[in-house]
Amino acid sequence: MMDHEIPSTETHEILVVDDTPASLQFLTNLLKEAGYRVRQASNGPLALQSVAARLPDLILLDVKMPDMDGYEVCRRLKAMDQSRNAPILFISAMSDAVDRVEGFRAGGMGFIPKPIEPQEVLTRVSTHLRLRELTERLEQQVRRRTAELTAVNEKQLQEIAERQRAEEVLHKYASIVAATPDLMSFLDRNYIYQAVNDAYLRAHQKEREEIIGHSVAELHGAKVFSEIIKPEIDRCLAGEQVNYSAWFDYPGLGRRFVDVIYNPYMDKQGAISGVVVSVHDITERKLAEDALTHYRDHLEDLVRERTTELTIAKEQAEAANQAKSVFLANMSHELRTPLNAILGYAQILKTQKNLTAKQIEQLNTVQGSGEHLLTLINDILDLARIEAQRMEVESTEFNLPDLVHSVLSTTQIKADARGLAMQYEALSQIPKTVRGDARKLRQVLLNLLDNAVKYTEKGGVALRVRCKEFTSRGLQGPDIDSGFAPVVHLSFQIEDTGMGIPAEKIEEIFEPFTQGPGEGRWTEGAGLGLAVSRRLAALMGGKLAVESKVGQGSTFTLELDLEVVEGNSAALERPLRPILGYHGERKRILIVDDNIANCSMLVSLLEPLQFEILTAENGKEAIKSAKESGPDLILLDLLMPVMDGDEALRQIKSDKDLDRIKVIGVSAAIADKECSEKFASACDDFLSKPIHTAELLDKIKVHLGLEWIEGQIEAAPVPDAAGLTAGGEPMPEKLPPRAILDEIMQFAQAGAFTRLERLLGELEGDDGGYRVFCARIRDSAGRYDDETIVQFIDSVGKNG
Repeated sequence: MMDHEIPSTETHEILVVDDTPASLQFLTNLLKEAGYRVRQASNGPLALQSVAARLPDLILLDVKMPDMDGYEVCRRLKAMDQSRNAPILFISAMSDAVDRVEGFRAGGMGFIPKPIEPQEVLTRVSTHLRLRELTERLEQQVRRRTAELTAVNEKQLQEIAERQRAEEVLHKYASIVAATPDLMSFLDRNYIYQAVNDAYLRAHQKEREEIIGHSVAELHGAKVFSEIIKPEIDRCLAGEQVNYSAWFDYPGLGRRFVDVIYNPYMDKQGAISGVVVSVHDITERKLAEDALTHYRDHLEDLVRERTTELTIAKEQAEAANQAKSVFLANMSHELRTPLNAILGYAQILKTQKNLTAKQIEQLNTVQGSGEHLLTLINDILDLARIEAQRMEVESTEFNLPDLVHSVLSTTQIKADARGLAMQYEALSQIPKTVRGDARKLRQVLLNLLDNAVKYTEKGGVALRVRCKEFTSRGLQGPDIDSGFAPVVHLSFQIEDTGMGIPAEKIEEIFEPFTQGPGEGRWTEGAGLGLAVSRRLAALMGGKLAVESKVGQGSTFTLELDLEVVEGNSAALERPLRPILGYHGERKRILIVDDNIANCSMLVSLLEPLQFEILTAENGKEAIKSAKESGPDLILLDLLMPVMDGDEALRQIKSDKDLDRIKVIGVSAAIADKECSEKFASACDDFLSKPIHTAELLDKIKVHLGLEWIEGQIEAAPVPDAAGLTAGGEPMPEKLPPRAILDEIMQFAQAGAFTRLERLLGELEGDDGGYRVFCARIRDSAGRYDDETIVQFIDSVGKNG
């Protein structure tokens, strides 16, 4: 095959990689019909094996594939010496700039969009194969011509040396010069031809006698001679070897680019008597070099174009991320601000003593709905932070049983509303105080329990906790340094009797905005709970898995390692006593918030406790009020008009008359973590909205050095089978035998509330007058309050 001929498509072999059989076969048939040889691979590993066995001329690579996507396959091919320069075209339905940037970074040369357009595929394939052919051909021609030129130059130098050593020998063998394809001639000092070879004659289409004895100017023209040839010959006659390249027009060859070498000719006396001229045709090499230069220039233009596209795509992505962050911060503030008022007033109203049972139930519904909305907000914000890789794991000490019981209490309301049984079992002894991210663990357990209740129509939901093993973080073997904290491996199992999940849908339920199978019925939620839960579990170093059978239910298992805190130092949560006021002189608190509802809620909470309350709508008013009234404490919101909390805080702390005032920062903009953390670190303390009453009062107590005046916890009236006694008071409790009391205490301590419920049912069924007692125990068991049960049994045991 000649160099200028283009091979037929049958000589080209194309590897098509696609996990979709229909798409794979379509491309194969299309390319074969066009005359190409086609190999197939249905996934990334098979594609790598195929290329390792034999390198194709072109690779069409699908992006979206299981196990190993097209980008990873491309990166591995580019890392292999054999396939580093193989042209790769991606096949993808994705058109985002970020996807294209990823493709070019991986080493691809372009994209073929889905759905596939046959003519576009054939055009792109033909173009890239042609481009590769031209590149390889140019490189081959350059190498060949360079080798030829090097060989000729070496040969010429050898001939010159031989001529210098034996001039007579060169004359005897002039036929050798005559046979060379280079144009050879000998000029005397007057620029007259003395000898030429046959190639020279053919190039000029002259007879020998038409050249010999004639001047160079006659043959090439006076202008070419004076401007190009003569200056170089004069240099050679002066003793210099001259070499240059130029375009010349030859009657027998046309316009050619030649390499001209002038060598001085020494006579027997060593004097320069003439010039030996060698003209080597390097037109093909010149054209190849020019083509390669043009290709390189075009490639540089292409690189600059792609670089510009990547820069624009990067800037667009950064702008999108910035806009997303701003949106999340605003959304967080806008949603949490009204939630702060809703949950705050619900907590305040529940402290009223004149509420009916129906009103208490309604307030619980309001608070539960608010907490549910807060969970949805947290799920959305957490998912955004995880995707932006801005989520961090916190490590604090917390009471694990209290956390579990709190989660169960929150879910119990929803379970009761659906008529579902809620069970809890501690299958082994679990540590009380651990170190880890309590907020994330609580959120995962709440999401899993809420999800179980949501997709269960009848039956119940069970939470089982098991402590599998104790180890030591960082060490193995029996000799464990006491400096290392022990680690417990915990397993949380949430089992339901719901509809179950088909096997093919298991992984889909962990995708964002995906809800479980409901046979067309609508279910509450945004479809984020499971997606966020799996990601949070992974962030904490744990694992979330599920087993399910359609029609029988599902079991979600969270495996997690937590450090055990020696001595169980975290305090157990106790029922809060109502706070009536505080000892000492009256304290003045300035509340700064532009939201009237939030401000009113805090006033309603703190005024009954005998605080003197002042309010301000922005930072500017707050500074003025602080200078006039001198408050003991400021509750300062972050985001406000006129002057925000950050600037107000800076001015307060820089004023020597105000810097003594304690400032507790308040913000709902937790999505803007950097801004919130900066503000929080500058304050004496910080609260995020919605504000929890107990947490707020604890911080006020600490910073003002208060001692609360607490009321008594009023036990709820417990009626017997007939209601109240004639006097309107609850019937006196009758206690069961000591053995029964000990058994109840054992069940409570072990967290075996299901077995405890069965025992209480047997006591009531005996009609031995234990209904009041059973109602008291059942009330605490319904809140998973094992401590209250143990304390009560212990107290009646001592009194009895």
